[in-house]
Amino acid sequence: MELGSEYNLDLNRLEYIQDNLYTYLIEKESIFMDSGRGALQLLLESLPKGKVLMPNYICDSVIDCFEKDYEIKSYQINTDFTIDIKDIEEKLSSEIKILYIVQYFGSLMDSIKRDKILEWKRKYNFIIIEDTTHSIFSKSCMIGDYCICSLRKWFPIPDGGVLYGEPHHMDKLIQKKVKDRKNIEKVNAMFLKTLYLQGKLECNELYRKIFVEEEHRLDMQTELWGMSSFSRWLLSFFSISQIQEIRKKNVRYLYSRLQQLHYAFSFKEEDTPFTLPIYMKDRDNFRRYLIEHNIFCAVHWPILNKTSIFDKHSEEISTHILSLPIDHRYGTEEMDYMIKVIKNYTEI
Repeated sequence: MELGSEYNLDLNRLEYIQDNLYTYLIEKESIFMDSGRGALQLLLESLPKGKVLMPNYICDSVIDCFEKDYEIKSYQINTDFTIDIKDIEEKLSSEIKILYIVQYFGSLMDSIKRDKILEWKRKYNFIIIEDTTHSIFSKSCMIGDYCICSLRKWFPIPDGGVLYGEPHHMDKLIQKKVKDRKNIEKVNAMFLKTLYLQGKLECNELYRKIFVEEEHRLDMQTELWGMSSFSRWLLSFFSISQIQEIRKKNVRYLYSRLQQLHYAFSFKEEDTPFTLPIYMKDRDNFRRYLIEHNIFCAVHWPILNKTSIFDKHSEEISTHILSLPIDHRYGTEEMDYMIKVIKNYTEI
């Protein structure tokens, strides 16, 4: 059994679903790109340059998108991944052109903070970009003029991100012409992983090598590409309501059976979890132990070289955070396996 890591793809199990992403976003105007960062880069080409205010705990690739044309300022994120609203208030001014909001792990901000930010928006006239990569299925859009989501983090697709918003915000953007991606080598790795999981082919090292190479290619990419037609087609086969239901069920199941863990926060009933974040003092040892048992947990996010954004507070989060896989690939059997493995570690 293997949990976490990249998605596999089995074409034999695909069946058209009416309850798909296109139906879910039908009231929004959407532009589909090959990645979330591509969607953000496309948007930034059309926005005013100047100062951007973003959280001090964020994926490195987001910072990369802003570094060339924007002066980056940061605001504080608490250890429970809520926004330090007072810190934002102190740093807002008429010089801020963009406020970047992240709804971490699918947990939505409360209405009091949302209303306060909208009040400041009316006062200072900044643009809100809402990063819904973690939260799109908790709510498609809560506060953003524009929303960005990396769809490849949710679905077994070789490439994919989306920029979306209300039609009156998207009018000029939809006129932009971007060629769709043709080379989707990653799909080969997804097929190979399916064969490996089914016990039909010993190709573990090969598909992992392709995944790593394709992620490196994306990191080095400078040209903007639209989502491949293959990924667009695949998005018609995944039920959003099923994704929401399974993820919520898995989290509730882990909460009830792993009470000894230090959870970063508790999900609300309306939240659709992206992963289940926990804090561990000996995180790196624990992560290696899980890998030995074929449980692959991501770190959201490792701190790299963006010292102007990250501080001691965000470094403390990054050092101890770990994301347990709870996504819709898995049911009770997989959760029971992970529970057993974790208990064997924490009860030593």
